[in-house]
Amino acid sequence: MGRHRSYSGKISKGQLRKQDGRYYAGVTNAQGRNVTYVLARLVKLAFDGPPDDPTKIDVGHLDHDKTNNVLSNLEWQTHQQNMQQAMEDPNRSQTRLPISKQVLHRLRGATTWTTYPSSMALARALGYKSNGAVSEIANGNRKHSEHEVRYVEQPDLEGEEWRVAVGYPDVRVSNKGRIEYQTGKRDCGSDLTGYKAYHSKKGFIFMHALIMQTFVGPRPDGLDIDHVNGDTHNNCLTNLRYLTRKANLENREIDHGLAAKARGKPVLATKDGVTTRFESASDAARKLGLKQGTIAYNADHEKIHGGYLFAREQQVEIEGEEWCDLTEEVLEQAKRQLRVAVGQDRRR
Repeated sequence: MGRHRSYSGKISKGQLRKQDGRYYAGVTNAQGRNVTYVLARLVKLAFDGPPDDPTKIDVGHLDHDKTNNVLSNLEWQTHQQNMQQAMEDPNRSQTRLPISKQVLHRLRGATTWTTYPSSMALARALGYKSNGAVSEIANGNRKHSEHEVRYVEQPDLEGEEWRVAVGYPDVRVSNKGRIEYQTGKRDCGSDLTGYKAYHSKKGFIFMHALIMQTFVGPRPDGLDIDHVNGDTHNNCLTNLRYLTRKANLENREIDHGLAAKARGKPVLATKDGVTTRFESASDAARKLGLKQGTIAYNADHEKIHGGYLFAREQQVEIEGEEWCDLTEEVLEQAKRQLRVAVGQDRRR
């Protein structure tokens, strides 16, 4: 059923990461170290074993819902198939482009360029263990005596408008939520605490703030920047607006049909023999006037705070649910697949 049971017996769907919308599970290995894995990979390996085709190292979700880790919804895929499935996802934001960016390569002195689907693909062709050096060259941060590398020019999206970012003249931002660097590379920014951000020598600034101050103007005092549809990765100008803090918080509570629908774990708060159920730690924090982080910590450890005994709501087994142990062999297979996925395992 796509769930995880800890050594203490607690059943859950795992930990949801807003950055990629997937559930993760922490597992203690034979050396006593806690290692985090994508839950879908553990489910697939534990019940079906490794794929017959060694190139199929990714786990795809047949219904495009990365939070649905029921075994019947999972299949082994090559990285290319997994990327294609992500692009065909009907719920995918229009601003989310392929993670891999095409690069051009040529030897110094040559007149023709060769196109590679990604910096990782080029790194493998050159015999490198990782794509770090290739990306550095393509970004203009490093020069190589033999190789020239640059990113393939990326086209504008339909209706896309670009402006020099206010306060950051070295980059441009668009009304479609993207950023363009001096090298010509374009993306949606880097992940940071569930949002997209631009990192500069000054530090970081969230993409939604950069786009709003560039296209709309400075944020008025007392107002927040709200994501209209609840998707904090969608920084299209049409999805951003200035709102009061109260209105912004109210909009966060609306079920927009995104992965956020599964972000909260129910919390129980007991005081004077009366137990109240809250949808999440944040829900409890707002209604009890306490801090969310403190509630979450005390709920995880079943401790008292503010006069309340907090605990997580325990999930019970579902009818017909089967369980499979995560053996050391399964964990080693998961590690091996991950090494291959990031280009560190040369055995293919």
